[in-house]
Amino acid sequence: MFDLYTYPFSVRDNTEYTNVSGYLVGTSDRKIARTRLNDVIILKFSSYRKLDTDEELVVFEFLEKTNKFYFKTNGPITTVTRKSGEFLNELLIKYNLSKNIREIINGSFQFLVLRNNEAYFVHCGSPSAFVISKIHSYQFDEKVSGSQGLGVSKIVKFKFFHAELQSGDRIILCDRAPSTWTIETLTEDPRISISHLRKTLLQKQNQDFSAIILQVRTGSGNVHQLKLENQTLLSTSVGDLQENLKSEESEIKEIIPLNTDDSPVNEVDEPKLDSGMLSTELSDYLSKDQIPTPPFLQEDYSRKEDNLRSRPRIERGVTLDKGEKIETSLSNKSQFREVTSQSGDDRGQITNSDTDVKAFEEPRKPIINRTGLIRFLNSFKLLLVKITSNSEKINKSLSENTAKLISRTNPSSKDTGTTLSSTSMFFMAILVPILVVAISMTVYFRSGRVEQHDKFVFQANQLVIQANSETDVTKRVVIFQDALLFLDEAEKYGTTETSDELRSIIQDELDNLQGVTRIRLQNTIAGGLDRRIQINRMIVSTSEDLYALDEGTGRVIRLVFTNNDYDVDTSFICGPGNYEQTVVHELVDIESITISNSLNAVVIGIDRGGNLLLCSVNKAPTAIKLNLPEMGWGQIKAIAFNGYSIYILDVDEKTRDLYRLPANGLKFDENPESIFSGNIPENLININDMAIYDDQLFLVRNTGELMNCSIGIAEINCIQSIGYGFIQQGQTRSITDVVTGVDFSQVQTTQPPDPSIFFMDRLNSAVYHFSLALNMQKQIRPNFVGAVAKPEGPITAFTVSPYGIIHFAYGHQLFFGYLP
Repeated sequence: MFDLYTYPFSVRDNTEYTNVSGYLVGTSDRKIARTRLNDVIILKFSSYRKLDTDEELVVFEFLEKTNKFYFKTNGPITTVTRKSGEFLNELLIKYNLSKNIREIINGSFQFLVLRNNEAYFVHCGSPSAFVISKIHSYQFDEKVSGSQGLGVSKIVKFKFFHAELQSGDRIILCDRAPSTWTIETLTEDPRISISHLRKTLLQKQNQDFSAIILQVRTGSGNVHQLKLENQTLLSTSVGDLQENLKSEESEIKEIIPLNTDDSPVNEVDEPKLDSGMLSTELSDYLSKDQIPTPPFLQEDYSRKEDNLRSRPRIERGVTLDKGEKIETSLSNKSQFREVTSQSGDDRGQITNSDTDVKAFEEPRKPIINRTGLIRFLNSFKLLLVKITSNSEKINKSLSENTAKLISRTNPSSKDTGTTLSSTSMFFMAILVPILVVAISMTVYFRSGRVEQHDKFVFQANQLVIQANSETDVTKRVVIFQDALLFLDEAEKYGTTETSDELRSIIQDELDNLQGVTRIRLQNTIAGGLDRRIQINRMIVSTSEDLYALDEGTGRVIRLVFTNNDYDVDTSFICGPGNYEQTVVHELVDIESITISNSLNAVVIGIDRGGNLLLCSVNKAPTAIKLNLPEMGWGQIKAIAFNGYSIYILDVDEKTRDLYRLPANGLKFDENPESIFSGNIPENLININDMAIYDDQLFLVRNTGELMNCSIGIAEINCIQSIGYGFIQQGQTRSITDVVTGVDFSQVQTTQPPDPSIFFMDRLNSAVYHFSLALNMQKQIRPNFVGAVAKPEGPITAFTVSPYGIIHFAYGHQLFFGYLP
């Protein structure tokens, strides 16, 4: 068991702060799930904007609720962490949808779980984490595709990482890691203390950041909060920085400005450190049931005026200093007291009876209120629009009233009894120029947008003329593509019949040059699906019904084919649940069942734990818990089913394999067997998807290469890269290992009357059609020119029926069309 030492700090505007907003350390309480007993968690929410005092209170309240939710929830650690992240996301979305907020709260999220010697990382958004170890160090900063962090959408994507820890290992959690932070630069200093790692991070920083340094050491499960006892003033110059890192102040500070001038700093000799000791001086430690709640959570929220005046903090009983030993002293804890914090986590001080420390002033806040300015400009814009819409009436009225005004303001006028007062004349002198300027600005803005649109359309048209006079095919393609870019710019200012017509001409020319077949699509469902749904897999049954897998919930949606479109079957059940003592988690892949069976099952799906789910129409699903392979299940990526065997692809580095399991009348009661007989390809982890046709298995890698396995009963023969065939000029066939400029992320086969293999090109939102002999037939792309409903994002799934209906999914949007 380990003790945990934590040190949060941040750098903003060349100043170091030793308190981090949106940070919580959680340990087990009395009312917890048994599987969470020895867990220690760290939650870090990093807002994308600066939060005020009230908003920081809200975030910490939500983190505390998430902490309680985690420790009360049973299940595998990855499931519980994901559910906890979704729980926090729901809290933020409910807050953002309330009417009394000015700006939403959203940001990146880091969730670290420490269990015995294991560390589990969960990221949402684009945070970074580092594990610094003597044996093997890791950098976890893979961006979550399509993720905007928490607080925006109910569909959130998480990335999971894992590392084994040993005593002395250090962990860094950061919201925006500087580019200079790499495993190489952070491990240059062999010393293992948090103090030296902090100095390394400050030395290598080139931007603002917020980070938490953690270190585990052999202990009894206690948590130690570190603070600065003696601290260094740092220079922005790298040379001065290395020199000044040797000097330390004798005062206790929470805000340490980085030294920006050339003022001399007294140097002191740096003490020699024992490599086996943490470079801290321990004043006190906190046991699991004594660890204080995070900042702002000890306050009574009903006294809002007190919260704004003074906010409590974690009492730091552990000091981060240049001492060489770890000492414990319960008496020292009473020497420290908190001083009023006047401006969030950026100000405040900790004092003791022996030291007189003055609070540092926070940099001045900007005088201009940006939120108020934006509201004023929006209101002014609405005023201009209203004035313009009634410009004719206003002009007529101004003309009539101006004539009256001139006559009334004329001293020689006979109608002296109705002349305006001096005050009225003064205000009219101000109001008239304002109205004239407002009308002029509105007319200018409107005409400016039209002018910009026409300008880009004209440039696109000039490129079309140039392309038509070009004889080189490659150059013509490039010029037409440039013309489309100009049209994209033009349509940012609106669409017109001219721009639509020109786009149609350019697309037709490019399609002829590139061999693209365009098809018209229509909405699959009138009104569309819920925007929270994210379709990532689709299959079609023999009756032309469509089955779509929602990535967020892991359930299958059935859409019944009607005369003109599709209707959702709300009674169809196929997703996570407890089915006769077999717990099925979110499905990761689905396949259609085309053979007759006693269950009348039409869809087979699998979850990450290796549980199969057989789904039927008008009937409850049947769950089957598969026998574990020798190495267990790692990361199940895809399945393929040909009616008599199911093939399961595991792409985890440790358990990578491709298993075959006989159906045995859809019982699947045998043990999974590897098709490779022990000689497992190393690049199996790079497989994106797989599909099967009779005894031919096709696996497409993320590099674009196509692997083919003949899976007969006698023996299995696999070709690592079978290649793609292209017929040139109707005669010569050429083979290429990779189709350039594409990203084949999904593959499907179709049964007779037109047996084929299709690949989804995620990069270009296209589908490539090949024969089973792997000869290119056509490239299929949708035609949305002039369409009322258009996709809002990239393509996420597709499927093709044997009868020539092709379906496209763009997140929650579904379309279908007919192949020529």
